[in-house]
Amino acid sequence: MLLYRYVLNCQIASRRKSNDYIKTGQIKVNGVVEKNPVAEIDPDKDVVLYNNEPLKSVVSQKIYIILNKPVGYICSLKDQHAKNKVLDLIDIKERIYPVGRLDKNTKGLLLLTNDGTLAHRIMHPSYEIDKVYKVFIKPFLKAQDIKKLEKGVEIEEGVIASAAINSVEHDEANKGSSVNLTIHQGLKRQIRYMFLALHYKVHDLIRLRVGNLELKDLEEGKYRNLNQSELAQLKNMVGIKNDET
Repeated sequence: MLLYRYVLNCQIASRRKSNDYIKTGQIKVNGVVEKNPVAEIDPDKDVVLYNNEPLKSVVSQKIYIILNKPVGYICSLKDQHAKNKVLDLIDIKERIYPVGRLDKNTKGLLLLTNDGTLAHRIMHPSYEIDKVYKVFIKPFLKAQDIKKLEKGVEIEEGVIASAAINSVEHDEANKGSSVNLTIHQGLKRQIRYMFLALHYKVHDLIRLRVGNLELKDLEEGKYRNLNQSELAQLKNMVGIKNDET
């Protein structure tokens, strides 16, 4: 979970003030000053202090929402003046945030919640939660490049990213390939950079599934609450008992 989100959930101040407290060194994590608002913390293990007093989240009701994100919407909550934020599509009063991100030009399944423990574990690569995408690229995907994608390609200096290729369909009319793939890492713009490294251009990208969660017949731009079965299965995947969060 991001530090500024945790501090915000503790409701000691507004969003802007919470960030200010962090940046000015008034927040400690495990006794050490942390000035980075987007530092990762684990609410189950880390102790967050303000004025040397432990902070506790006062968010009580847990919200779990699946959104079918359209192209053109951003997941960032930091830019208060940005147009077309994903939260603009969701009409609830509770504070929630996206679990991971889809870039502006990527559409599909986005989970939003105020459950910091669940969010942290879904995003952490050690839990190996499947994230399944369908991507359309040009030109046609070569057989030798499938092996490179699965073995791992360098998307920036020293950063290797890989994907399991589930299926490839060639579209002769549009001179490209539709690729269904699975990743666990979830690095920023990972899929786009992986194909770019192999000299392919991504023309369309949609996230189909996260763990056991699927869009099913959810219309683009619409959202729904997780049902109890979906939530229980998702928690089980990351080792959370139903009464833990």
